[in-house]
Amino acid sequence: MFEMVSMQHTGILAKWIAAFFITTLLIWGATAMFTQNYYPKTWSRELARNVPVSGWSFSGRSEGWAETHFGAQGLVGMGEKLPEGSKVLIWGDSFVEAFHVPDHEKMHRQLTEMLGDEPAGSSYTAVAMGQSWWSVADHFFRIPEYERLLGDVRLHVIHLFTLDDVYPDQYEGAKVSLFRSEPKLHFEKFDNEYSEIEPPAESQLFRDSVFRARLHYFLRLKNQIASLLQLQGLRFSPGNHSGNTAGGEDHRDWDRLLDPEWVDDPAPLDAWQFVLDSLRGATDAPILFVYAPATPSVSEGEIVTRNPEASLAQSFGALCRQNEFGFINLENRFLEHWQENGAFHRGFHTSRPWEGHYNAEGHRIVAEAITQWIKENPDVVHPD
Repeated sequence: MFEMVSMQHTGILAKWIAAFFITTLLIWGATAMFTQNYYPKTWSRELARNVPVSGWSFSGRSEGWAETHFGAQGLVGMGEKLPEGSKVLIWGDSFVEAFHVPDHEKMHRQLTEMLGDEPAGSSYTAVAMGQSWWSVADHFFRIPEYERLLGDVRLHVIHLFTLDDVYPDQYEGAKVSLFRSEPKLHFEKFDNEYSEIEPPAESQLFRDSVFRARLHYFLRLKNQIASLLQLQGLRFSPGNHSGNTAGGEDHRDWDRLLDPEWVDDPAPLDAWQFVLDSLRGATDAPILFVYAPATPSVSEGEIVTRNPEASLAQSFGALCRQNEFGFINLENRFLEHWQENGAFHRGFHTSRPWEGHYNAEGHRIVAEAITQWIKENPDVVHPD
């Protein structure tokens, strides 16, 4: 009798173990395909920072469905060797990093192709210098480093999604390096959104093997369990949780940019002049700002076409030209695209089609605008 009960328990246990492994395998397969993966970083002596390891890729799944490949020095959408010849560097945040579209649709790749169609631009390569949470403060610190690394940089393009980046003290939980006004206007250099200088990372066989196996679901689960055991993120009172996070979740409330808090205030000319003077001191190459408004968009079921920053953008553009910086305002181009096609330049089939990051059409519009500016200002990029 005892042996029969023991065999029954053993059979039940074997079924539970088999079910556990089958379920784990299914979870592993589904999350490896349908969720974003981790990728390793390694220390770059040339840049004095950690960069994605060349040859790896990132699967974008939050918006769109795309693969981004990392090339030499962690450059997105580039080859295993650093590009040769003259270069145009496009600086920005996740809009330029562009994990949401495949490599061939990213603005820097489209710009390289467009410049190749121009007789004087056939030898130019556009390189994406974007990283999530980067702002003008990061561009200031990184421009000299990447100029030394890449060489022969003919133009720096700084992409601004709204004027957020050129205002100090804005959404610091969603920034890396910071632009601050106290005790005086200044930039503070950091490596990540936790306001830290990262220690050098080295390639590790076990860690890289875990990343290559795409076990990110289980890594996230481990981190979540560890956080719960430490009582992190728990609250014991009712109501909505509205606190800002290190990852800047409040920053991704796209509707706030349709009525930003700064639009009713006078233009911060002193802060803008500080930004321009700092960037001019960081490089001898010409600099072009590309301003992108949050419109057109949708709010409360209505199409929003009026750019609340229109007057401020004009003031910033005038100051840029006064200081011999290039300036492009994409407001009319985006609006014309909506009027002619009935489609938005932002958004994807996996997200709201009017908000978020650029889709392929958005990247094309930006690349076309930069190409046109270069054609209209040949002496800037081709001084010889």
